[in-house]
Amino acid sequence: MEDRIDPTVGFIGDAKIGDELRAGDQIGFVYCNAVDRGQRAVERIQAAFEIADGAPTELPELIKE
Repeated sequence: MEDRIDPTVGFIGDAKIGDELRAGDQIGFVYCNAVDRGQRAVERIQAAFEIADGAPTELPELIKE
């Protein structure tokens, strides 16, 4: 609730849980009006993804429906 939202930075996700990806595949698109802020967003988004060999053994629970 106390986080500030920057409306000039956005992310459109292409990859979904369980999608098969290959090296170089795009997981989404970051848009921003400043390269440095966009790069920080990319780093945070990449850290939120886990890419592994094989399909997920279980799906994460929903935080809120």
